[in-house]
Amino acid sequence: MGRPVTTHNMRRMLRAALDLADMAGEVHPHLLRSTVATFVARRMSPAEASALLGHKVGTGVTERHYIERLRLAPDTSAVLQAMIEIGEEEAREKAPAGEERRESVAVRSRAAVPSVPVDDPDDSGW
Repeated sequence: MGRPVTTHNMRRMLRAALDLADMAGEVHPHLLRSTVATFVARRMSPAEASALLGHKVGTGVTERHYIERLRLAPDTSAVLQAMIEIGEEEAREKAPAGEERRESVAVRSRAAVPSVPVDDPDDSGW
């Protein structure tokens, strides 16, 4: 007790703890470090997570390498629906008198679009 732990012994203790908990999978110290940093950043702030990890200047390293980025697109269905309705209203106003505007099948069948995972090719986050 009270002495530094080598990385080999840390991994050994982690494997023993996972065995006791009947947990399988790839869990390693760096994953735990990232998990804790993400949790602290979401509950407190990235600056607090950065300080916890011992990063001295700013939060850049912490945000790039330790805090998990959210990969869900925001739910913009209400804004997009409003845009469609504005366009339909403008089209009705510009249509010649007596001519009915046909609604497209795509617009009629459009429902609220749920959030979907988005792959970020440059991995820059939002």
